[in-house]
Amino acid sequence: MPDSVFAPRYRALSIGVLMGVTIVAFQALGIGTAMPAIARDLGGLGLYGWSFSAFMLASIVGTVAAGRAADATGPARPYIAAVAIFAGGSVLGALATSWAMLLAGRAVQGLGVGALTVDVNVSASRAYPTVMYARMLAFMSTAWVLPSLTGHPLVLPADGGRAPGSLARAEGHDETSASRRSVEVPRVATGSCASERHQ
Repeated sequence: MPDSVFAPRYRALSIGVLMGVTIVAFQALGIGTAMPAIARDLGGLGLYGWSFSAFMLASIVGTVAAGRAADATGPARPYIAAVAIFAGGSVLGALATSWAMLLAGRAVQGLGVGALTVDVNVSASRAYPTVMYARMLAFMSTAWVLPSLTGHPLVLPADGGRAPGSLARAEGHDETSASRRSVEVPRVATGSCASERHQ
């Protein structure tokens, strides 16, 4: 019977791997919720898509670089570097006072997440026996549950919690009032008016 992934021999590695996956999950779910309001506040609606494109393009670079580094030196050092890069990008994005500064932070975040994703999987595949590695993959998938339940409420804006509609509101469109204006309810003729029509 194989050891548990949380047996003393594997405990530190398992906790580190799961924390890495949880960090990536919180980032992925939280940013998608908050970004419309952020774009409105920083005047980035015209380049809104670049908040995700910059991240994804940089993550490709981070993935390739971390894979090569892990092959050359092992995953430990690249993992530490990936966490540091991701933290730096998060701080830069949090302190952003302009859309350009936010995009720079997103790009740095992407480098860190791309590298972190590779290092987590390389660490797990090398450290665990085959049966335990399958179990660890299941735990890594489960690590998305907590962020999916708590990430969205944690970043909801204070203006009613309708983050997906923030982009529309920033452009001057109120979805509720617009829908009310577009639907006209016909009046039903009653009383004397109805009798006059039948005469």
